[in-house]
Amino acid sequence: MNIVFEALPDYTFPGEIASIDPALVTVDGTPAVQSYASVDLTAQPISLLSGMNAEVEVVAGEARNALLVPLQALREIAPGQYAVFVVQPGGEMEMRLVEVGLRDFVNAEILSGLKQGEVISLGQGASSSPVGEAPADEQAPPPGSLMRIFGGGG
Repeated sequence: MNIVFEALPDYTFPGEIASIDPALVTVDGTPAVQSYASVDLTAQPISLLSGMNAEVEVVAGEARNALLVPLQALREIAPGQYAVFVVQPGGEMEMRLVEVGLRDFVNAEILSGLKQGEVISLGQGASSSPVGEAPADEQAPPPGSLMRIFGGGG
């Protein structure tokens, strides 16, 4: 986690959550989670004073230079197993298994199965009829949007 004190906005201190109270507390009429953290005071050449207010950013997971796809492109074919439909040069669809890493509410990190620059189907549309030349045992996505795969920024 990263901690920035209001009085020292140019300094970021790393830290770790030590404990979280199991019950909500009320702060100025708003429910809040109360937790305790340890702060690495050696990370910055400055002393902290008691009672300083801070903004705490908790990082649950981080991926740098990641290959990202929109969640709507993922097809869960078994619990925890995903595939996407890759658009081939002739327009036909190829279902391809992918290994998914971190996810947020919009994108998923692809660890393997796709390359940057490939085009995938987002599968948006009302029809569920097969598209292109997908094998009979694979259900192709409905006609819809396409997206070129780009690597994420650092």
